[in-house]
Amino acid sequence: MKSESRNTMIPCFDFCKGGIGLKEGSEEWKEMSKNVREACETHGCFLLMCDDIIPKSACEELFKNMKVLFDLPEETKQKHVSPRPYRGYTGKNTVIPLCEGFGIDDIPHLDAAEAFTDLMWPQGNPLFCETLKTMTLKMIELCFLVLKMIVESYGLPQHYISKAENMKSSTFTKLIKYKVPESNNESELVLPAHTDNSTLTILCQKDVQGLQVLSKTDKWIELEIPQNGFVVLVSDILKAWSNGRLHAVTHKVVLREKERYAFGVFAGPKEEMNIEVPDELVDNQIHPLRYRPFNYGEYFNYYVSNPREALELIAERRKERVEHTMEEESSNSSTFQKILDLLYAAGFLHATDSDVPPSEKVIAGLSRCIAAITDQDKTLDIVESLELVGCPHPLHLSHVQDLDADALFPVIQWLTSHLPQNQEHRASEVSHAEHTSEEDECRTSIEALSGNLDELNRKKMNVVKQLTTLQERISNEGADSAAQKLISLMTSLKDLDKQENYFQFNRNSKHSELQADITELERQITNYSDNKNLSDGLHNSFSELVEKVDLMKKQLAARLRNIVAVRRQIDDLPCQSEVIQYECRLSELYAQIQGKHRQTHKYYATYNALLEIKELMLKETSLLNSIISQFQEAFSSTDGRIKLVHSMEGIVKGSQQKLERVRVGLQEEETIRNDLKGRYAAAIGEQKRCYSLSKAFQAQCSKKGSENWPQDK
Repeated sequence: MKSESRNTMIPCFDFCKGGIGLKEGSEEWKEMSKNVREACETHGCFLLMCDDIIPKSACEELFKNMKVLFDLPEETKQKHVSPRPYRGYTGKNTVIPLCEGFGIDDIPHLDAAEAFTDLMWPQGNPLFCETLKTMTLKMIELCFLVLKMIVESYGLPQHYISKAENMKSSTFTKLIKYKVPESNNESELVLPAHTDNSTLTILCQKDVQGLQVLSKTDKWIELEIPQNGFVVLVSDILKAWSNGRLHAVTHKVVLREKERYAFGVFAGPKEEMNIEVPDELVDNQIHPLRYRPFNYGEYFNYYVSNPREALELIAERRKERVEHTMEEESSNSSTFQKILDLLYAAGFLHATDSDVPPSEKVIAGLSRCIAAITDQDKTLDIVESLELVGCPHPLHLSHVQDLDADALFPVIQWLTSHLPQNQEHRASEVSHAEHTSEEDECRTSIEALSGNLDELNRKKMNVVKQLTTLQERISNEGADSAAQKLISLMTSLKDLDKQENYFQFNRNSKHSELQADITELERQITNYSDNKNLSDGLHNSFSELVEKVDLMKKQLAARLRNIVAVRRQIDDLPCQSEVIQYECRLSELYAQIQGKHRQTHKYYATYNALLEIKELMLKETSLLNSIISQFQEAFSSTDGRIKLVHSMEGIVKGSQQKLERVRVGLQEEETIRNDLKGRYAAAIGEQKRCYSLSKAFQAQCSKKGSENWPQDK
């Protein structure tokens, strides 16, 4: 591959040109968003200046402390450990021996910066801790700003901004030192070529250049990052989310003369998050779907073992799963059509059933088969009736409810083959039914009832979908406290769902009973001539059905009232923008309070120290005045001199005793400190062991699940 010397092709943007930041929605904002998106599509990276967002002094202070950090003893640096890959301290790596770094997880959300600082400097280094947190927070803000520009430049709906924010919900901060190669006469590769496993990467460096990116024409471009500037790199996750429109840039580090310090923030999603391409970024002509939804934790496991092909491997695996599922659905649909053909051929379905859903056709045909083959009590359910007629094929109630075509087909095939002259029998029944007005009236009421039941089922499914969507929004927006308030409401919704399931479960059996009633009425029309009693019976049956329909309407109205009440309570919860404003304001207040608390603590410590010094000086002054006032009188006689000497010896002895007590207290504090260090090291080791066991257990579960998956399907 060829190499180009300078970054003449890579654009450089200034988000705070002239000391004025970009205002969202303005023409300057829209133009900058378009330029950022085009740079990410064409190059996969761009340079950035933002002096008003991240002050120059913060960068200088950070790199000054980083040099002190990497000069610490090796045994001190090795105390920073982590069970997760690419975290902890990496100093003696055979793959990248010239790269030394510290990886820290989630600095903004945890006390990770304080813990890391206390581990490296037990005596404390508050300036480094505060600078590390400030730089990380500001660079994460830049990440979100870039993601928002990309979303808006694609013209996506506003709810994708919250999803973009979730793609940077887990941050990984890296402090890196690249050592000078021993043979400094030529450039040497100190970090191999790779793409990052995050969503976005933002890097800054101190003076020395060395970062190179690979263009789409397979040429290495050496980036010249401006003083106090940044470079933004598109990573694998953003490439997958954009359906391959954004270019995940391959980059490496090459050095020759001087050591290089770099600071990077890798913004990515949490391991449990699923990455899914927006529908607006997919079309069948230019941008067909390249990356089906996948889990970030699963992708990260692929990346650890195969960084270069992880994204394509997981995309190919998802594609195979979807194709396998489609094949199974096609096979199931073919079996379902065979069942309908059998029922039509046997005369248990006729032209009047054309508007009925296929699932209802199968259940109705199965009920008619059983009613025709047995003369037993009509209150028996389908499973009991099949056992009574001696069907050799097992059929459970769950098969009927789930419309399992593979289980239903052999049963219906057996039933239709064991019905002698079933076609003529059913045809005569259908013909007779067409001339009987009472039966038509009853059938009409049954169809009306079935239509009402279907309408109830559709409304129930719509409500469930809306609640599921709402639950996903609450989870994505991080409104955990508000979600806790919905527990009681969700419990009541589950109760309603159970009642709906019970209603759905009994619907098929009721339908079978009504169908059996029709058969009984047809038999009575044929065998009895007393039509008056039959008409009264039909009228009573119709009245009962009307009452049942009214009762169902009342139940539906009650459920709708409950749903409206739930929606009103949900509307009382804060929306996403309000939650974000609360979070930002609380973060600012927390930072201000923390700064004031730290300043007040320092003032109190200084005041107490000065107060102690003042008391000691007053005691010393009083003692000296006493000695001076009695000195002449004491030296005028022998007894006076002896008393003075004894007095001075007593003072010296008391001072020595105080000094000894201070030394004993210091030794006790050192013993406690050493004990805490040992316990902390043991806890870190136990954490690493537990994490390794957890990862091994998850891998074994995934392996077992992949082995059993085809059988489960």
